[in-house]
Amino acid sequence: MRIPRFYINSKIGVGQTILLENQQHHHLAKVLRKKRDDLVTLFNGTGPEFLGKIDETCAQKTKIKIIDISQSTKTPRIKIKLGMCVLKREAMNSAITKCTELGVSEITPIFSDFCSVPKKLIAKKKQHWQKLAIFACEQSGLNLIPIINEPISMENWFKRSKEQAFIAIQTGKKLEATLTENSSVYLLIGPEGGFSQSELDLSIREGAIPVKFGDRILRAETAPIVAISMLYNAAGEF
Repeated sequence: MRIPRFYINSKIGVGQTILLENQQHHHLAKVLRKKRDDLVTLFNGTGPEFLGKIDETCAQKTKIKIIDISQSTKTPRIKIKLGMCVLKREAMNSAITKCTELGVSEITPIFSDFCSVPKKLIAKKKQHWQKLAIFACEQSGLNLIPIINEPISMENWFKRSKEQAFIAIQTGKKLEATLTENSSVYLLIGPEGGFSQSELDLSIREGAIPVKFGDRILRAETAPIVAISMLYNAAGEF
């Protein structure tokens, strides 16, 4: 049986007692109906995960005694730093969740010329997107939570991209890169309406490599999943 897994925003150590409250307590005690001496896995996003045993379940909280530690992070050997032009609500939520499950190291929401979401709404979404990334790590077994950066312009994103950068466009060439272990790559994915000509010109000036990830036209929320999977395959992850 799968051991329940929860993110804790605090230090965790063997021998320590951790309290689960509110939604986490409700899910563990009321939904999963876990009881004293049942096992629970906890992680705090810094790398290791911890095995705990339920010590006590009260009306409002559950006490977990930490009994062991594992250093396995399940983190991919290459770091993919995703620049994701902001999509409509459900599409963006889905993209962030799935890209986190695949193991990207960071996600930067990007304002783009053809973005259909108002900037004032985008600015309020960072905390929500970070929560989605945490939930995805709880589900997928990853211990390192990707950073969700503040939304920025495409020009500023390129200023951050110090390593090899790819831009996903249908007119690009097929991916032929061989990625080495512990390398970092930047990947730029466009919005529902695609990139404007000025954005494509900017990417060329910044040295981004135009690549396509197959011959089919993909939805904006599907494209990063396919692209990330192919990059990992090029690095020998799959």
